Amino acid sequence: MTLPETRLSGRRQRSLLGRRSSAISGGANTASSLRQLPRLVRKLTSPSGRKYGWTIFCQFLALLGGILTMRIAAHVLGIKGFGEYSIARRGMAIIGFTLLMSMNSGVSRYVSLHSSSRSGKTPLAYLLGAVGLGLLSTGAFAAVVVAAPELVGSSLFGRPISHKVLFAILTAVAGTVLQAIAEAFYRGHLRMFTANLCTLLCGAVLPVIAAANAGGSVSRLLFILGIGTTCVASAFLIAAIRPMTWTDLRAARPIAAARDLTLFGLPRIGGEFAWFGMFSLPTIIVAHRSGIERAGYFSFSVSLMQLITTCFTGIGLVLLPHFGKMISSGRRAEMAQLIDTMLWGCTALAVIAVFVVESVMGRLIPWFMGAGFENAVPTSRWLLFGSIPLVIYILLRQPLDAATVWPHNTVNVSAALAVCLVLFNWPVTAQFEGPVMLFSFLVLACLTMRSWVKVRASAEEEASLASFVGG
Repeated sequence: MTLPETRLSGRRQRSLLGRRSSAISGGANTASSLRQLPRLVRKLTSPSGRKYGWTIFCQFLALLGGILTMRIAAHVLGIKGFGEYSIARRGMAIIGFTLLMSMNSGVSRYVSLHSSSRSGKTPLAYLLGAVGLGLLSTGAFAAVVVAAPELVGSSLFGRPISHKVLFAILTAVAGTVLQAIAEAFYRGHLRMFTANLCTLLCGAVLPVIAAANAGGSVSRLLFILGIGTTCVASAFLIAAIRPMTWTDLRAARPIAAARDLTLFGLPRIGGEFAWFGMFSLPTIIVAHRSGIERAGYFSFSVSLMQLITTCFTGIGLVLLPHFGKMISSGRRAEMAQLIDTMLWGCTALAVIAVFVVESVMGRLIPWFMGAGFENAVPTSRWLLFGSIPLVIYILLRQPLDAATVWPHNTVNVSAALAVCLVLFNWPVTAQFEGPVMLFSFLVLACLTMRSWVKVRASAEEEASLASFVGG
């Protein structure tokens, strides 16, 4: 038999094994997932699981901090000021993650891979390289703000705004970039307590302090938030560098590390932009089309949906290290079963939470946010149900990135964003912001499930082939 024939035969054999495996295991997936539930509980209650429990706790505190910040901001700034603040936060999200160039993911990845490297590409090198890149990108954005403030203001708010607000946004963006780099460095070292302490201070405590001391001014609120975040993140970065010796500093190669981070991050900017564009671009479109007040209501509805899904993001952070270990040890099929269990269990919890919140939303929003926010209730109801498909995406995005090189998430989010923008600009559907967002997240969930089915089938095929060869 010739070599090409051997390869063809191998492919046919793997295909037959894959189909046979799918046929045999298709009806048993649910039962396997249920059998994995006690295993999942044991992982979360083990000493290593309790170590990551701090992550979920901090995510919950960040959720409470976000709710309290919105309440204080709505009371201090008024409806119009709250709308301006909400749009500024959406714009900061897009700008910040564009300037980061996925360095938050890259720093964690390379710090964990090179924790004992002697090539000069040490964790310190990647930290210094990331800070250098962050300063360069933030400086470039600052130059744009100085050169064309009217263009930046019109792009974010649909009209020119004061230079105070623009420079406050610049300060807050700089703090966000440094915060993301600091958290990524500590997560790469699996120092979860320190990373989540930074998250808690910058994401929950400082926004509440800034809102309480805003004095009715959006620019003052953003200035306080930006300066506070910059100071806290800088303190964590200094604490990371302080144990290093001069020998470590001389041996580090930050330029080479920065090149690695750039090559890793640039291809992923599109996916990051699309993900944050799903939340930010519709708000900006509403602001251009219907004004700041309506955009404020819409932005509040989006924020409410994001707050509900925050705790599920923490679950992904807890289990991600286990996924990496399973993949490296060839236990892909076991990982797939564990993820199935997590997916069904968390989706059920999301459904229960949505129906509980929906039952009291009509009274809760006006009572908590104040008079005038009754107009936010209809859109909030639609986006509340959108949190269910959003949870499906959040739970599966890390496993998809861990299990395959193909950028499933970038493709899926970009397709969902394209659907969202088309519907937002189509005259027939343009005025139905809530249903359009719900439909867009349903598209994202369906595409993500389709990708996961493919990845899971590949994992089962590999397991069947390994069993066949081993037998």
